[in-house]
Amino acid sequence: MSKRIMKRLLPLFTLLLFFGSSVMAQQLSEWINAADAAYAKEDYYSAYRYYDVALKYDTSRMDLWYRLGESAQEFTAYTTAQKAYLRVHSSEQRDSFPLLTYRIAQVLQKKGLYREASNLYEQFVTSDPDGVDPVFLDEAEKQRINAEWAADVATRPAETTVRHQGDEINSPNNDFAPFYHNDTLFFSSLRYFIKKDSILPRRSLARIFYQKPGAEKIDQLPKSINQPGRMAAHSAFDKTGNTVYFTLCDYKGGTQDFRCEIYSAMVANDGEWGIPKRLPLNDALATNTQPSVGVDPATNNPFLYFASDRQGGKGGLDIYRAEILPGGLCGPVEAVDVANTNGNDVTPFYYAPTQSLYFSTDGRLTMGGYDVYRTSWNGRGWDRPTHMSIPVNSSYNDLYYSRFPGQEQAYFASNRPDSLAIFWDDGNDACCNDIYSVGITDEIKLLALTFHALELTELPGASVALYELNPGGRRLVDSIQNPTANDFNFLVIPGKQYELVATKPGFTVDRDTLDLTDPELASKKEIERRLYLSPDLKLDVFTFNKLDSTALIGTTVYLYEYLPDGELVLVDSIVNPSGNDHHFNLKRGNKYEVFARKDGYLPATKVSIDTNDPKLAEVSTIRRDLYLEPGLVLEVYTYRLLDKLPLTGSTVYLYEYTDEEGEVLVDSTTNFQAHQFGFIVKKGKRYVIRGEREGYGPALTSLDLSGPEVPETGTYRKDLYLGQLLEIFTFDANTELPLPGAEVRLIDPKTGEVIAEKINPEGNDFRFSINLDHPYQLEVSRKGYKPVMDIISFSPADLDAGGGKISFDVYLEPYDDPNSMLPLYLYYDNDYPNPGSRSPTTNVEYVSTNVEYYKKKQDFIQNFTAEMELEEAFRTRRRFNDFFNLEVRGGRYDLEEFSKRLLAWLEGGNTFSLDLKGFASPRAGSVYNEILSSRRIVAVKNFFAQYKDGALEEYRKIGALRFNEQPLGETQADPRVTDKLDDPKNSIFNLFASLERRVEVRSAESNKEN
Repeated sequence: MSKRIMKRLLPLFTLLLFFGSSVMAQQLSEWINAADAAYAKEDYYSAYRYYDVALKYDTSRMDLWYRLGESAQEFTAYTTAQKAYLRVHSSEQRDSFPLLTYRIAQVLQKKGLYREASNLYEQFVTSDPDGVDPVFLDEAEKQRINAEWAADVATRPAETTVRHQGDEINSPNNDFAPFYHNDTLFFSSLRYFIKKDSILPRRSLARIFYQKPGAEKIDQLPKSINQPGRMAAHSAFDKTGNTVYFTLCDYKGGTQDFRCEIYSAMVANDGEWGIPKRLPLNDALATNTQPSVGVDPATNNPFLYFASDRQGGKGGLDIYRAEILPGGLCGPVEAVDVANTNGNDVTPFYYAPTQSLYFSTDGRLTMGGYDVYRTSWNGRGWDRPTHMSIPVNSSYNDLYYSRFPGQEQAYFASNRPDSLAIFWDDGNDACCNDIYSVGITDEIKLLALTFHALELTELPGASVALYELNPGGRRLVDSIQNPTANDFNFLVIPGKQYELVATKPGFTVDRDTLDLTDPELASKKEIERRLYLSPDLKLDVFTFNKLDSTALIGTTVYLYEYLPDGELVLVDSIVNPSGNDHHFNLKRGNKYEVFARKDGYLPATKVSIDTNDPKLAEVSTIRRDLYLEPGLVLEVYTYRLLDKLPLTGSTVYLYEYTDEEGEVLVDSTTNFQAHQFGFIVKKGKRYVIRGEREGYGPALTSLDLSGPEVPETGTYRKDLYLGQLLEIFTFDANTELPLPGAEVRLIDPKTGEVIAEKINPEGNDFRFSINLDHPYQLEVSRKGYKPVMDIISFSPADLDAGGGKISFDVYLEPYDDPNSMLPLYLYYDNDYPNPGSRSPTTNVEYVSTNVEYYKKKQDFIQNFTAEMELEEAFRTRRRFNDFFNLEVRGGRYDLEEFSKRLLAWLEGGNTFSLDLKGFASPRAGSVYNEILSSRRIVAVKNFFAQYKDGALEEYRKIGALRFNEQPLGETQADPRVTDKLDDPKNSIFNLFASLERRVEVRSAESNKEN
């Protein structure tokens, strides 16, 4: 050993020499007692030295050799431990030490002899020695697997060199936590001791040192940081360089144990250090140490990563982080769960360029002791940590891995055996960490080159983006623009998948993928990829009159692009007021659609263009001719009622309307890509336009081209606004069967305004086209049922789940009393039943007349709306539909439901009296109308008499059911109803006249038996 090294090691042996000179004459038992006491205090260095001295008195004591091996092993003096254990193993007393094989395996594993260690672990487990705690057997099996894994890893070392940083930085003591800032190296070292320490051996003190670039000497940080009597370590600067984070530690009383907390200090531009401030993230009941400044990759907010053994962790020391807030504050502390194990997870270091977190652990598969692992952010979360392999990792402790932008090497601390290590020689094989550098082993240099695809020449001026691919999508890693050349340099990480995307204005996009999960590709140091970009296509569109093929000037041409999901989006539109040529640029690899329109012309047939067509690969310009035919055109556009935004995916129906046939479907079309629709229409016709879409209610409008002012050619536009669809379904609460005939009202709860109301006499479904962006008061009622009122509201999640459509089921509870169904209004056709008869009676029962009357609905509509303008006829037609559906047919349904409940009422021993009031319109004379209203009352009585094969008639005969007849004729008719025989439109077909022809069924009295 050189004198220089010996001089530096002298402080380590001072304690030994002191005892050697003062107690050499003591008895063997005193050396053993001293060794045992040191071992109990976890002073393993002194223990193994004392056992070594004791053995000089008696080399036959195998128990001392075994204890020497244990203490040397704990001190990481593995060569000494191995020799001691082998001495025991070669003796006849080896069976007295049941853990001997296990201990030898541990030492061999630490020395990197993995195959031998694995065999001994297996031997120990299979021998199942007596009296051994099962914990050791479980640990041996775990370490056997670990050793086999390490043996495999050792066969595939990374091609790089580990370099000891020399004695300018390293000392005979622990040197660790390297950090570069502005080319200045900061590191920590345990090269000082507490003066006049009462605890032996004297306790170390850590200090933070720095070495400026080009300097040979090292300096300490000021005493405000390296505080007397305390340990200072682990410097970490934020990205501004104005704030440094570090650790201050204090020993716990008279023990070798200590507890640490994290502080921050400001650094002025002149290098002056501020007063340290204790961070609020510290846990007073735990140690908090090893800070590293990084970010949250998901938000890019600054975070401080650190290690702590606070409560709630997975093991010993775990890795945590907290957001760095202004004013020296911190956000909530959260565990970095992806890194933590049931062992110790320490020395986190965040490297921003690759969004990677490096850390060391003894809780995963390791080469021995602590190994360095890395986890990277993939855009959605942290990847599973990966081992940094050898030579970064060794069978010893490898910690404090760090790297810095602009440097092609990383730094770490290790107590590995190295001929240059300050503490190391053949006789002293254990002590301390030194600082090392190593080449970057977890990155590959990727060179991307761009070329002109048609000319095969270098293409400068492009941009290349690098994306990381993961199951959750892709994340932009880096993007480079090179205005003067065609080369782009990136760094990629083995085990990941990437995509390169090259772009340049006026050129196509080219892509290439890179799968670094392929071991062969991942083993490369450099990878080259070539990207070929083709110039965009030119599209020339010319428009012509279809009748004579002459140039059609003033046309607008639209260019649409198909997105990958099939959606068609407008890319560009050009109108040429002075010519028939239109020019566009197309991106190769895309699909397009082009069409043209001009007022007074039918839109040209749409033309599709697929630039992937091999026929277009070698051309730079393509031409398309579009022909438009003059005529009358209807353009329909669909929008959302909620926000007036264009609504794609709608279907538009075009109906021709006549007084004789009403609405007759002419054409329909669905447009999934856009919101415009084109139809050919004819002069002299009237049309109804209806728009529908799944999840939306219908919208209606009309177009009247019957007037003399309509031109021969031209374009008409109609806009349809479709509200979101609210569906209400009504059910009988007792039977849970669909309940027709209900009325549903939607009311604004703030203003009380009725937004919509509907009655459905035939079904139980109600559909409202409304805006579902605020709550509504829902009111549902039906004769004979208790009304329901509720406030309904809709969340964005509800709308998404229903595709814009919301459905509600409403259950109505029926009343028992038949009175709940009254009054009934039963309507008749003009002069029915038995037209022209002078008899006040009839054999006709009401339902048969009702069915025949309902069949005449279209006759009434046509007779009354003839010669009306389209808009007025359309509105009137809806009123007639409501009357016939809700009143005429709905009255019949109510009559049948009332009769069912009346029968049940009477069967329960109750009685019921009905007032039957007959009415007539004033078209005939008053005497005749009184007779007619009597016949109408009789027709209703006939219905009751025939109901259920005379079931009600039996109760009439015994007086339980009674009728009071009041034929009122025209005496109460609305004065607006005309009696002119020469005006059938108003005296017969008018709704006011129709409303007069009725019988009212009202309750006279009812009696319920107790």
